[in-house]
Amino acid sequence: MKDSTANITYTHRDESGFTIVELLMVISIIGILASTSAVFFEYYRSKSKSTEAKLALSAIFTSQEIFRNSFNMYSNCLQDMGYQFAGADKSFYAIGFPSITANIDANVHAMAIKDGLPIGVCPANQPPVENQTYYLAGNGAGGLKISTQADFVAGLLGNTSNNLDKTIPGQTSDDVYEGLGTMSVPNTKQFTVTALGIINVDYSSPSNCSLWTMTSEKLLKQHRKGF
Repeated sequence: MKDSTANITYTHRDESGFTIVELLMVISIIGILASTSAVFFEYYRSKSKSTEAKLALSAIFTSQEIFRNSFNMYSNCLQDMGYQFAGADKSFYAIGFPSITANIDANVHAMAIKDGLPIGVCPANQPPVENQTYYLAGNGAGGLKISTQADFVAGLLGNTSNNLDKTIPGQTSDDVYEGLGTMSVPNTKQFTVTALGIINVDYSSPSNCSLWTMTSEKLLKQHRKGF
């Protein structure tokens, strides 16, 4: 009788797997990658929010230039000059002129009226008015936002590099705080508009949150990153 088991072969299986040291190394690497990714994600998310400030300031610049071409002056009455604040409920930035009563030269203002500026629209002494000369933020990181005029003003005074222009556009040496010239001569026919927003929970006070400005020379400057 032929032995049926003669051609049977046996295969040895390697039952070894990861050691505990190897598993710990893999877990550690995954943890490092996860934490690094979270940091970069938060950074780029905050950076993307700052795009909002640049777009809003550019829109105000355009409104100001159209207004100046019509009436030979700038003003702080953003609503009356046609600027539309797009993000009243969702905007991370407060934007505008929160701290200045306009001091437009009387003769310049009178000529603007002769050129068709309706009486009462963009007055020579327009005071700060919410939703007129400035707009507050509707949102903020961690539920914190620039929700009062006092917060907006405080944010312009805290840790800010000032004197953006070659000349003084307003009545003080701080052109970020002042924001608008007298319009009487070319050297003071200028403006600086601001955007202030809490876009990162680690920079959640008006004095260290994100601050941008744009001037009548279209100089866009980031004073504080805020992230």
